[in-house]
Amino acid sequence: MLVKEENGRWKIIRLELDHNHPLYPGNREQLFSGHKYMTEMEKAIIRTLNANNIATRQMISILSYLRGGVTALPYKKKDVANFRTKLNRVISGSDMKQALNYFIEKKNKDPSFFYKFDVDEHLRVKNIFWRDAESLKYYAVSFDTTYMTNKYNLPFAPFVGVTGHGHTCLFGCAFICDETIDTFKWVFESFSEAMGGKHPTTIITDQDAAMKAAIEQTFSNTKHRNCLFHIKTKCYNKNLKCFASNEGLPEEFEDVVGNSLTIEEFETLWTQMIADYKLENNKYFNKINILSKFMKELRATTRLSYKELEQQGQYEVWEKHNQIHKRHRFRKYIVITDLTNGREDYSCICGKFNKDGILCSHILKILVEIEASKIPDKYIIERWRKKERKIQLKKVASNTGTDDILRFNILSRKAAELTSKGATKEEAMEYLLEEFSRIGKNLDIMLATRNKEIPQETSTADALGPTRESTIEAQINIREQSEDTSTVQDPVSIKKKGRPEKPKRWKARVEQEREKAKKQQQKKTKKAETSSKEVLENFEIDVTKK
Repeated sequence: MLVKEENGRWKIIRLELDHNHPLYPGNREQLFSGHKYMTEMEKAIIRTLNANNIATRQMISILSYLRGGVTALPYKKKDVANFRTKLNRVISGSDMKQALNYFIEKKNKDPSFFYKFDVDEHLRVKNIFWRDAESLKYYAVSFDTTYMTNKYNLPFAPFVGVTGHGHTCLFGCAFICDETIDTFKWVFESFSEAMGGKHPTTIITDQDAAMKAAIEQTFSNTKHRNCLFHIKTKCYNKNLKCFASNEGLPEEFEDVVGNSLTIEEFETLWTQMIADYKLENNKYFNKINILSKFMKELRATTRLSYKELEQQGQYEVWEKHNQIHKRHRFRKYIVITDLTNGREDYSCICGKFNKDGILCSHILKILVEIEASKIPDKYIIERWRKKERKIQLKKVASNTGTDDILRFNILSRKAAELTSKGATKEEAMEYLLEEFSRIGKNLDIMLATRNKEIPQETSTADALGPTRESTIEAQINIREQSEDTSTVQDPVSIKKKGRPEKPKRWKARVEQEREKAKKQQQKKTKKAETSSKEVLENFEIDVTKK
């Protein structure tokens, strides 16, 4: 129907009484606005799935399976998304309160768990640090703040270490408000406190000036080294065109940086590389001190006692050319031995034993040549033996939550079997609901009676030492903090109109060029597909018989 206003009156100028759109299929009338509904059980399932960060489309799959198919659902995906929005709106603004309550509960179950909050004058959380009890077992540290994937744009800072067997382990985690010296200093002090005041022997970071200054103030005796991966990546990003135009330069660069055994060798090969590829005018390659810290460490770890060379044996081991793992150049490894007066000392210029605690192939080759009957015991470190290394830790209370999880899994399986039988008939479901209600009341009475029987002097709070109030006061850096955690406020979250933007981070030039090329390729592919479609649409075939 089309109407028009003329002289203050509405006039119908066009009317179509026939249907001008297809009718809705008859098997989906439950999706009409008046027919939509969601049971309390389905809402409870959505609450559980939402608490575990299950996607909406996966929720629809689970709910449709329980209903017997997608066509049996009396609601759409949008309805589930709207219900999730209502649930999230209820808990919005209380992220830090929930995090603090979770840490308190974790601390009560495991006294070795450590956490610490830092707030501003408005009680808004600035920084968070936590460390699991298992992290005390392994303690060189790597520190990075690349990730900013949360809605508060707080950089995520994990403390990552390496175990005795070369495996990666997580020492602790932190969310920080910014990347300034004061913030990094607070994080490092919290990390030191979590580790019982023990400073790491070595810490590896990226080339961040604020992080470097904070480490110098906090870990004065710790060896701070820049990550070789970041250094090489930065070199490639700044000299992308140079590496692309000089064939063989990337291989030469990797060989000089990664395989140089001494400072003298590095300086000689670096100068030779600059001359061979005519890089004298390249500012970055002329800065030969970019690896000075690594060269100092190399000198310390591979220093040999040349003053005793006269009374020791010296062997030269040449690396054999391997067709599988090709090297850029042959290298000679010097192995010095001292077998006088019953001594069994072996030292190689590669320094693998000093770094990894494993004898290198060069020393093993010498042991074979001199027909040694066995490897000296001092070169077999305890952590590499089959028998597990015993780590002395403080005894943790047995109430770590493991028993609770095990009991929960057993009861969940049993309950699932009963509910499957009860769902077959209406009478069975009503019977189970009544029994569940009765069992719930009996459990409440049982647990209440058990709590009264626990003596006051052996309560959980007394056994763990500090009370909840004292724990909060000790862990949160504020002047006065009551037992109520409602005073803790979330960081400021800025909402923007439209679709939320992806977290912005610094991208290397190589990554930018790669993304640019990918977009151009996608654009060409889309254009080609569109052209092909237009050709097919305009192409006519004459099928008339002649």
